[in-house]
Amino acid sequence: MELTQIDLRNEVLDHISEGISEGMFSQQLTFEEAFAIEKQKWRDDLESHSSYWLGLMWMGPKIMIQKCVKQSKIMYLKATLPAVIVLLFFYSTENLWKEQILIILNSFVGIVYIGLFLLLLFLNYKMKRTGYETSHSFLFKINAITFSFLLVLYNPLVSDILSLEKEGSIAYVSLFVHAFTLAFYCFFVQFYKFHSEVQKMEVA
Repeated sequence: MELTQIDLRNEVLDHISEGISEGMFSQQLTFEEAFAIEKQKWRDDLESHSSYWLGLMWMGPKIMIQKCVKQSKIMYLKATLPAVIVLLFFYSTENLWKEQILIILNSFVGIVYIGLFLLLLFLNYKMKRTGYETSHSFLFKINAITFSFLLVLYNPLVSDILSLEKEGSIAYVSLFVHAFTLAFYCFFVQFYKFHSEVQKMEVA
């Protein structure tokens, strides 16, 4: 399968070049022989692959999918930790959060979601305009679809499904989901930043 992500493609090409050079000089192989050996080495890594972690519908070279799975696990862990801290904070100060305050906080989260959704569209547009694909743009795309649903369909201003207030009390499941969503959103900015850096290096 073709490796279109330029960050990984350049990395693989560097490894292949090193392998060919080593084969030609240390093993006295011809270029064709060394190249054939390197192609065989990388054959499995470049085959089409998918993962339950990313969703079976997302296919790509095995080396790219494995890298994205590893990054995704780290990101979900990093987003879960602050969400748990927020949950514990609200739980320990539950008596302070009156119904009116929760309603105001609910509206605030809804307004923030609208802004984040618009920013998500803008960053996606900017990344597509570069004309490049990277592992970062791939992670951006597959996660943006899920989080767009959260930011729009489950926006507290639009739906009561994830309202922070239920019968005058804190809805802790909703609180955790919102805290996780806001914490994870930071990674979309990182995806865009890393993608832009790779693109600048490619242009240079």
